[in-house]
Amino acid sequence: MKKQTLKGILVGMAGCSALFLSAAICYSSTISASAGAGGSIWPFGPIAVTDGADQTFSITPEAGYEILDVVTDSGSLGPVASYTFNNVTADNSITAYFSACLNPEPVMLESSGTYYDTIKGAYNDADPLGDTILLKAGAFPQQNILFDLDLPITLDGGYDCDFISKSMTSVIPGTLTISAGSLLPSHLVLSSPPACVPGDPNNFPTNPEICDGLDNDCNGVPDNGLSFDNDHDGYTAVGSCNGTADDCNDNNAAIHPFGEIYGD
Repeated sequence: MKKQTLKGILVGMAGCSALFLSAAICYSSTISASAGAGGSIWPFGPIAVTDGADQTFSITPEAGYEILDVVTDSGSLGPVASYTFNNVTADNSITAYFSACLNPEPVMLESSGTYYDTIKGAYNDADPLGDTILLKAGAFPQQNILFDLDLPITLDGGYDCDFISKSMTSVIPGTLTISAGSLLPSHLVLSSPPACVPGDPNNFPTNPEICDGLDNDCNGVPDNGLSFDNDHDGYTAVGSCNGTADDCNDNNAAIHPFGEIYGD
């Protein structure tokens, strides 16, 4: 069912119908995003989208997996890394599926063709004259790596399951510290590790977001996609999905560019 919100504004907006020249009824649709084992989709969960707006989803396999298919209500999209719903006017869904590589090891040492479970393992066996460490595309487990050998290393990410071609990047949550030699990264993204503690049932990156005032999926936004921005001013009150809060902060005029009067 469509959600509608009566808002006191003076101008028209996408997805809104003018009412008495001083208010509008705005409708939103919901896109349900999910992912199977071996990867993730972002954003995740039920995502409220104002009618007429666009919404993009990014699909990322874990290292050692590849995207098998991405499916919406309209059918299969194939193994795409992103997809945008344009001019949303109805509820929809998107699901990402992944398959494990026949060779599960995510790291290969170019000089020997040997596969490894970890980057550090390949680094320790690198050619003393220099070497290239190949990484499969996708997200690696959190790790902090010390490069302390006196040799030049290229860290080359984004490869497919067979280490033949690459069209994506490799993501490493953690740090790379160079105390000796040199390091040349390529197709590599170094990200901050998750702020949440793995194993905490209320704070874990693969959890679906639920309306409880907590950051269930570890993205830094409590009740992400579930709370409502009543006047589309960029402010979303935690708890509004439960009906216990509204989009109102009379202490900050910048939050009310359209002169709403909630709480007055």
